[in-house]
Amino acid sequence: LTDLGHAQAKDLAEWLHGKVPQVEAIYTSSLNRTRETAVPLEEIYGLSAVVDHRLR
Repeated sequence: LTDLGHAQAKDLAEWLHGKVPQVEAIYTSSLNRTRETAVPLEEIYGLSAVVDHRLR
């Protein structure tokens, strides 16, 4: 992701956490950009994303 993409992913994670304060799992595809987008979600929810190759 670009610097802007990282900032947008962080903003999205904060917004989503405000709307949905608790989740049971985070799923992502194996694409690098989706893994990078999931990092702020992992941090804010304290979870590790599950990589599912079927999501490609």
